[in-house]
Amino acid sequence: MGASYFIVLDKPEIDAFVNGKAIARESKRLSRIAKSIGISSVDEFISFSDEDIEAMAEDFGVDNESAVSSEQWFIPDEGLAWVSAIREHINMNPKSVKDIEGVLSDLNEYEQAFKIAKDASARWHLSVDY
Repeated sequence: MGASYFIVLDKPEIDAFVNGKAIARESKRLSRIAKSIGISSVDEFISFSDEDIEAMAEDFGVDNESAVSSEQWFIPDEGLAWVSAIREHINMNPKSVKDIEGVLSDLNEYEQAFKIAKDASARWHLSVDY
């Protein structure tokens, strides 16, 4: 099935569904691209709530007493700028990712979700579904 990088909004009543599977599969390549063009890595946008950390600790059978949540939120313009920069690089360098079609599709979904978040004055971060 594979991992998915999905968008979490601070206004959960707003639907910001994205597939995010191609982004997850290509995360290492996307991080290299981000570094090469001087922007944040996709992984820098991942954040977890206290509840997420507790659930993960329980799933993996570890003590979460030492886990510190620092749930971070980002403004939609950060996401829109990231999508635009990554898309531009990929369009100019199509061999920079293996699944260009999937990544561009995910980027289009991310862009739409960030526009929805911006219209709703919502903040966001990424989370991972395994």
